[in-house]
Amino acid sequence: MSAILIFTTVADSTEADSLARTLVESRLSACVNRIGPVQSTYRWGEAIEISMEYLLIVKTKAECYPAIEQLIRKHHTYAVPEIVSVALDNLEPNYRHWLESAVASAVASS
Repeated sequence: MSAILIFTTVADSTEADSLARTLVESRLSACVNRIGPVQSTYRWGEAIEISMEYLLIVKTKAECYPAIEQLIRKHHTYAVPEIVSVALDNLEPNYRHWLESAVASAVASS
């Protein structure tokens, strides 16, 4: 199993809670951490913007990425949502087993 983290930011705590719950209930993610609010500084068009956002860290299998990307796009309020994945090279064996079993049915049902 290849494990990944997916990072996405959302506008407010309600959206963060809803998206996190949807990802875990659908068994696409074993766990979603919510951090925030965090301050983001970014370029949008020709302007520099500063916004308060919530960062979600989605723990999942690499094979779930396409379904998670689709789900985030469907439920996200931003025109261009951040959806970034990072491969995990090393996982503690018990944690790997837990993650694999928590998302196992999502892949089987996709």
